[in-house]
Amino acid sequence: MPDTRYALVECGVFIVAPRPVRFYGGLMTFAAESLDDCVLVRRVAVSKDRQALARLYKRHGSTLRSVALLVVFEAGEAEAAVAWAFREAWRYAGAFDPSRGSVAAWLAAITRVCARALLLTRTLRRPATSAAE
Repeated sequence: MPDTRYALVECGVFIVAPRPVRFYGGLMTFAAESLDDCVLVRRVAVSKDRQALARLYKRHGSTLRSVALLVVFEAGEAEAAVAWAFREAWRYAGAFDPSRGSVAAWLAAITRVCARALLLTRTLRRPATSAAE
């Protein structure tokens, strides 16, 4: 019989792991990034853990900058969109539902919304050129 370990992950997913588990924050989790991300979001939601948010930023920040850059086309505004997205993730971490998708997809969706909002404010700030000029 293979050495199989069972663990109840805080995200509410029951996992069968063919390899030993490691401890992270007192919970039994696996090296799989998606489960680790889910635990990090849960820690942000429950205990407002800044280190958990920093790990999410370190893991997904560059990808999210690319997502924002596809919307706003300026590096400075893309960085602002990512910063705004992580503030929103901080505020609404409790709304994350792992059954609806991955943490990466959730963060990308928030980043797209923030980038579009920045793009809208940029177009509203730009003075309209009149046809008379």
